[in-house]
Amino acid sequence: MAYDVCVCQLLERAQEENRRLLSLLDDRDHKIATLESRVSQLQRELAQEKERLREENAALIRAMTALAAAK
Repeated sequence: MAYDVCVCQLLERAQEENRRLLSLLDDRDHKIATLESRVSQLQRELAQEKERLREENAALIRAMTALAAAK
């Protein structure tokens, strides 16, 4: 009988630990998903900024060319 109680207690502790670990995994997965979303957002913003800078550089080159030609 004492053996059965001990086994039941061990099983209960193991199940409790499993629930705790599953909760930690869920939290970690949520954090990963949040970070992946943020990285994607930053990549889109970076691509937009890169394109804006390319356009700005092209405009500056045209202005410099025009100034050089005017002299």
